[in-house]
Amino acid sequence: MEVLAAVEALRNADHRMWVGARWSLPAILALRGTLDPGRIERFMTNAREHYGDCVKDLPSDWPKGVPLAKY
Repeated sequence: MEVLAAVEALRNADHRMWVGARWSLPAILALRGTLDPGRIERFMTNAREHYGDCVKDLPSDWPKGVPLAKY
């Protein structure tokens, strides 16, 4: 039961991240690099607190060369 509960929790967390990215990524891309560096740092710090080493900095030329899914 504990393994099933852990798998379900992971599945739910993955779904929340996917839904959030699907909503926010197009808006972020529309800003074309105008994000406030302080805000980015706060978001990244918060993400690292929750997800640890899984959170990586994006390359400076992001999103160049990254295929975007069409929704």
